[in-house]
Amino acid sequence: MDSEGVLPCCDREATKVEDVYKLDDLVAPHLLEALKKVSGKFCNANIQRIQEWQKQKTYSSFVLDHLRALANEPTVEKQKKAAILLYLHNLSIMYALKISDLNKKIPFEGDTPMSVKKHLLDSFTQSTLVGDGSRQKRCLPKRMKDKMISHALVLALILDDYKTKLSPLQSAFKVGVRILESHARALGCRVTSIAEVTEAGESLPSKSPTAQKVAELSLPLRITYTPKKKLGGKKR
Repeated sequence: MDSEGVLPCCDREATKVEDVYKLDDLVAPHLLEALKKVSGKFCNANIQRIQEWQKQKTYSSFVLDHLRALANEPTVEKQKKAAILLYLHNLSIMYALKISDLNKKIPFEGDTPMSVKKHLLDSFTQSTLVGDGSRQKRCLPKRMKDKMISHALVLALILDDYKTKLSPLQSAFKVGVRILESHARALGCRVTSIAEVTEAGESLPSKSPTAQKVAELSLPLRITYTPKKKLGGKKR
């Protein structure tokens, strides 16, 4: 699928990495504020609650790992990050939907504001007229799934100070790491491997099969795609 229309708005002339992709361009301020109002469960989650969510597989490892770190954040930053995590969680729910389920009741997080639900559906699905043209049917083409991955990657970069591990996102969206690498590079990131440390404290080589892939956004940008460059690896 062409990268045009898939990648978030990008300022190639930015002089600071945080200005390359603006949070406001991905999640409008009024949507972020709406999410903040229902983010208390994330902001106030203690270790016991997080362990419970982990056991019940309520949230992905990406969300849970970030919730463990929220306790050390100032209140304002904590609320913002919690809101972003809620948005990402709903994005991963949409990504996993089967076509047959897309036009049924969408299983968003229960307290997701209606404005956010509408935004997600309008931004990441397509509508077609069916029958006599009086009824709309939503569909989720591969281009929209690519768009979700690209937006999720940028949000992860914002959460992680522009250097994020790919394996937690891989788990959240159930996609191959090569797909994430392809999207990360299209966004202008440098993708590297970092060594893992065993329980015995031994450092494994960075080229080990268990090595972590890390995407880092830095200046100057490394965006090299053309409008016809395809994302997502081999055609599925």
